Order: sequence, then C-alpha cells, then structure tokens
Amino acid sequence: MSIYSKKIAIVMVFLAVTAGLVSSRLEGYPLAFAAGAVVFMGLNALAAIYPLYRFRGKMNPFNVYLMGMVVRMAVIGMVLIGVILLGGLKQSALLALTLTAMISFIAYLAVEIHHFLRHNASLMST
Repeated sequence: MSIYSKKIAIVMVFLAVTAGLVSSRLEGYPLAFAAGAVVFMGLNALAAIYPLYRFRGKMNPFNVYLMGMVVRMAVIGMVLIGVILLGGLKQSALLALTLTAMISFIAYLAVEIHHFLRHNASLMST
C-alpha cells in the first residue's frame, strides 16, 4: 500500500467517525448516506493520482491533474444530483450530506495537493 493510500485511509477514518457523529445527532440523516459520502470522496481522491502516473513523462502533470479534476467534478456532480433526486432525504439531511461531501472533498484535496507537490519532479520523468 502506497503512502498516499495510507494517508487517504487515515483521513477517511477520521471523516467517517465525524460523519457518524453528525448522522447520530441529525434526525433523518442515515449513517449509510454519511459514510457513503466519505467513502465516495475517498475513492475520488484515489482516482486523482492514477492519471498522473498513467501519463508520467508524456504530458505536463499539472495539466493532467486539472483535466482529471474536471472529469471527477462532473462525476461528483452527477452522483450528488442522483442522491438528491432519488435519496428521499429531507432538506436538513440533504444539507448535512452536501456539507459532509464538501468537507470530505477538501480534506482529501489537501492530501492530493501535498502528494502532487512532493512528487511533481518524478511525474515529469519517464
């Protein structure tokens, strides 16, 4: 398991515990939705690094990262719209779900950027 994956796992545990606490205190916000948002954003963070290594030395890593971000944001948007339309959650639960997803995204993004900045030179070489 790579260091990046371990960092994502540590952040995921912290976020899952926090989301579980929010879920237990907020009526109508099922734990499955809270944990699902954290895990989904974690998978999103793991998907961020794949294109960087797939196109290592072939393209500018910053451009690859930004293009991957566009694709990942589109997927996140579609999934969240689907949850809103099909989830049957009340307004307060939808707000909690959105905030859980946003906070998770930002936490994972910090790990992504740290990894990108530390390994940028190795991503440029073939």
